[in-house]
Amino acid sequence: MNRNNILNYKTGCMKMIMAWLFITVTVFSATAQQTPAETEAGVRAVMQTVKAGYVFPEMALKMEQFILSRLDAGAYASFNDKKSLAEQLTLDLQSVSHDATYGLPIHQQRKKMKTM
Repeated sequence: MNRNNILNYKTGCMKMIMAWLFITVTVFSATAQQTPAETEAGVRAVMQTVKAGYVFPEMALKMEQFILSRLDAGAYASFNDKKSLAEQLTLDLQSVSHDATYGLPIHQQRKKMKTM
């Protein structure tokens, strides 16, 4: 891998991290309950981000096809909390990409502090 490829890889990784942070804040907050429609919309939003920003486009397409086929088969329909869904999506993405460092960050919602 030459220097240019390494820089492209790092730039692609940073774009993915920033996109996932945005998606997880807006779509996957750990304690919120969700409807099946929200689950589907969240999975599709994540896969659009993966497809647009993953450093290896061919692998991104394979991951998208796998996740969307599982979505269409109802594999994610039983998830009613976003933390569990994000964990399962991470496992599924890793099963295709074989990239153990790849996954969705899961944000815990902070409890509000009591004021005196």
